[in-house]
Amino acid sequence: MGAVRSVLYRGRHIRQRLLALSGVERAQTYEFCGAPSLPVEGFQATLRITPVVDGDRSFVEWWADFDCEPARRDELTGTLRGWFAQWLESLHGELVGCRVPRETASVNE
Repeated sequence: MGAVRSVLYRGRHIRQRLLALSGVERAQTYEFCGAPSLPVEGFQATLRITPVVDGDRSFVEWWADFDCEPARRDELTGTLRGWFAQWLESLHGELVGCRVPRETASVNE
């Protein structure tokens, strides 16, 4: 592991280091690389995607563990929840735009 990605989000330059990647569990865990973009320590986030057996859908979970000043915990948790929701909406938009239509016509020789 250890791959680093660089993201520009809302004018913030965010670098993240990959800590774990599992194709079997469809999950990845990462941490901030360098100075975090929020006043937190020990930040680790995990994204996991689980197929839904009823339909062509998936269930996406995204959570983070971190330390911060106790007085700011609710504020920072709310900020991350909002960011995760926006990122998931962005991901959804990208996936819908990339969806390949299923072939419904038969091929006659």
